[in-house]
Amino acid sequence: MIDIHCHILPELDDGAKSLSESIAMAKRAKEQGVEGIVATPHHAEPVFSNTRSTILQKSQRLNRALAKEGIDLTIFPGQEARIHPKLPEAVDNQEALTTNDAYKYMLVELPFHYYPDYTEQVLLHLLDRGVTPVLAHPERNSELVRNPNILYRLVEGGVCTQLTTASVLGYFGEQTKTACEQFIDQGLIHVLASDAHNTNKRPCRWLETKKYIDQTYDQSTWAMFNDNTHRIILGKPLHKRKPREITSTDGIEPFKTSFQ
Repeated sequence: MIDIHCHILPELDDGAKSLSESIAMAKRAKEQGVEGIVATPHHAEPVFSNTRSTILQKSQRLNRALAKEGIDLTIFPGQEARIHPKLPEAVDNQEALTTNDAYKYMLVELPFHYYPDYTEQVLLHLLDRGVTPVLAHPERNSELVRNPNILYRLVEGGVCTQLTTASVLGYFGEQTKTACEQFIDQGLIHVLASDAHNTNKRPCRWLETKKYIDQTYDQSTWAMFNDNTHRIILGKPLHKRKPREITSTDGIEPFKTSFQ
């Protein structure tokens, strides 16, 4: 398993506060079967701004520190970029950082409490550049939870998606957990990630998550999520299930958009 969303780099955002905490997070992840972690500090959001050059340097330093500690785990550079109208241009000028600096995938975050009207245009422009957006924790966006057919249209248009393990397990509440179940059932999810920030309040929960997924879904579900994490690092196309729209007979009016 590669954890594609983790705030493990020290002193950059609301994640690890020190190198020792970063090392402790890496140890916990390794104990739970994680082979590599994509370091994804926040960027272009209201509080934190971490550019490509800073993240590349910090990732190299943490890899050296882990090697010194004898921890066999690789840190890959990445970023959790808050969506904004100029995000595609930020990729062009190398301010924003794609996953593993490979210009194939990019972790993109929406605000939690609304759905920006420029979302689809920005995601389309990234796709046009050959960069596939990986939408971080859609289950925590209030509009996507209210109307999952927005997410359906994005997935149909080529966007990939990532659920947070704590959400899947119910740590962010029953409504969020129910949204995760609905998204998985409708074929709208491609990968899981920890979104870990530390080792206490927001740790990685991989063993617990694998047990839950294996008990709730068929074995191919975990296998798909697991393999897709490696495919993201390698820049390969992801395994996907056919996404299904939620019709009005399911209690939700279909969302109509030009996103194709």
